[in-house]
Amino acid sequence: MISKQYKALVFDFAGVITEDGLQKKLKEFEKRYNLPNLNVVHKKHWYDLSLGKISAYDYWIRIFKEYGRSMPFGRIKRLNEEVIAAHVPRKEVFYLIKNLKNIKKCLITNTCKEWFEAWNRKFKLNNIFDIIVKSYEERLRKPDPRIYKRMLEYLHLQPSKVLYIDDRIENVQTARKLGIHTHLYSSTLIQRLSLD
Repeated sequence: MISKQYKALVFDFAGVITEDGLQKKLKEFEKRYNLPNLNVVHKKHWYDLSLGKISAYDYWIRIFKEYGRSMPFGRIKRLNEEVIAAHVPRKEVFYLIKNLKNIKKCLITNTCKEWFEAWNRKFKLNNIFDIIVKSYEERLRKPDPRIYKRMLEYLHLQPSKVLYIDDRIENVQTARKLGIHTHLYSSTLIQRLSLD
């Protein structure tokens, strides 16, 4: 049983409990709007967005400005709506989370306020998780060790009592160095945990 070994199970959002809709949409937008190397440009502004320094609207304004272009508000609104909708829930992960007993459930995510609030309305995340650690509120983002230390403070747990699942190796490696038990996401892992 998971609850016998751990006191908390921690999940990443995009790439674990949902598909990584942002990466999918960046590829689509690159072709649709003729934005070469969009993922490289995205990374330049994603940092400020996920730290709450800029809004989702300003993020797109900055990106299109890099290509010498502007985008009307209505179209930017649609881009944000598309990104939000592209985060399709992984039903097996939601099933696991909702059926966990006698263990704290935590979400830790690099994201922005606008997108997270939409996902929270859609998926009722505040009702599912005991603790939610959001980069834009903490002004810290994974894989910065400080965000994991803050998560442990919120959980009131030692690292050895926490199991953390993420789809990015750099996030898993940092958490592991702090003594947190970690796994890279896989559907096989979720099936195994569901059977425990």
